Amino acid sequence: MFKFRIISFTVLLSVFVLMFVFPAPGGWIFGFAAALTAFAMTREMAGMLEKLELRAFVMPAAVYSGAAVLLSALSRLCGWDFRTCAAVGAALLAAPLVWGWGMLLCGSEFALNAKKLAVSFGILIMALPPVFGLLNIGLTDFKLFGYMVLVTKAGDTGAYCIGMLSNRISRGRNHPVAPRISPRKSIEGTVGGLVTSVGVSFLLGAGLDWISAGWPLLLILGVALFWGGFCGDLTESVLKRGCGIKDSGRLLPGMGGIWDIMDSFIYNAPVFSLIFPYLLLN
Repeated sequence: MFKFRIISFTVLLSVFVLMFVFPAPGGWIFGFAAALTAFAMTREMAGMLEKLELRAFVMPAAVYSGAAVLLSALSRLCGWDFRTCAAVGAALLAAPLVWGWGMLLCGSEFALNAKKLAVSFGILIMALPPVFGLLNIGLTDFKLFGYMVLVTKAGDTGAYCIGMLSNRISRGRNHPVAPRISPRKSIEGTVGGLVTSVGVSFLLGAGLDWISAGWPLLLILGVALFWGGFCGDLTESVLKRGCGIKDSGRLLPGMGGIWDIMDSFIYNAPVFSLIFPYLLLN
């Protein structure tokens, strides 16, 4: 599993680097990738909740999610005015909205459809904020987006690697940090991940000439992004444990599904999207 995790991480990192090397098409690639991510996250979450017999309007919700993100990306990339955004938005979002409400109001099983509509809204509330957060940061300042993603994922990867190494050295005597939620997460791995996030924060601050912002800010951001990613990971672990599954899907070998990749950004992306305009980083 460790081998597949490294390979999958390398593939994702390579795509990420290509977007830096080719910035002109990178924004378009990023926008369409965000829309596909929102679509996939909605479908995958619906599949997870079906384990609990909580059914949703899967395709209408997934299409709505992807279309909303795509509309937001296109409006930024094309510089559309309000009237154009409204017209395109109505065209993109009308079909799934009409389908969902049509099934509720005209379908034969009102109670079941009402439950499915409520579950669909719940999925959108979970799936859209992290994607919109990442989209907002990426289309505004891709370097800052790279900083946030790399610091967050450095903590995740560092915690996994250091926790696994520590467990081998101690012969399985690691100290669990949240045994009822995620038994494999250890205090040793958590400390290692925290140190890794802070270290990457300082390295990127030096490499991108952000040291002028001051080391206390880079320290605070490194710590905050680690704990935000950690809490997002635990949130998804609670959901998976409730659904009785190990991975949210099988998108990438060793890394699981799209939610297993995006869980670190459940809190980091929307929060960082709100505060990053106030970060006076060069």
